[in-house]
Amino acid sequence: VSTAHNEFSSALAEKAIEICGVFLLRAYLDGSDMHARKKMHVASCLAGLSFNTAGLGITHSMAHQLGAMFHIPHGLANAILLPHVVTFNSRDEGCLNRYAQLAKVTGIAPFTDTARVAVDKLIAYIRDIMEKTEMPTSLIAWGMDRNEFEAGKRQLAENALVDTCTQTTPLMPTA
Repeated sequence: VSTAHNEFSSALAEKAIEICGVFLLRAYLDGSDMHARKKMHVASCLAGLSFNTAGLGITHSMAHQLGAMFHIPHGLANAILLPHVVTFNSRDEGCLNRYAQLAKVTGIAPFTDTARVAVDKLIAYIRDIMEKTEMPTSLIAWGMDRNEFEAGKRQLAENALVDTCTQTTPLMPTA
């Protein structure tokens, strides 16, 4: 949903997500499954090619800050934030429709679903994968101290707003 997306970056991103949908859990459940691991490598490369062209967004901006300030691994921070950012961005009709299209072309939702229902299924899918891969689904579940977070959240928000990745976020948040 980056504001700099184009047909090429979108095609690369969709294929990366499709591959992840098939092979991520498989690779997680059986680390010796070299086929699944190779497919995840391909998905990672496709995703990188996509965001190298289109940029990222506020999920990554906030994940950068969570890593820098609280030492949360970048991938984990992105995963924890992603369902919330999809919900936030979906307030924009264009984003809602792009997320819905993604859910439909990757098989997460049938083409007959409304955009809102498809996006709700996409968010549920993200949360389901997190649960199946035993990932914490919140900063508290990861072990973050609430007081430490409260003390740093304003600075985190301000830093995220000036992070390079925020330039291509489709729906600009406030601190």
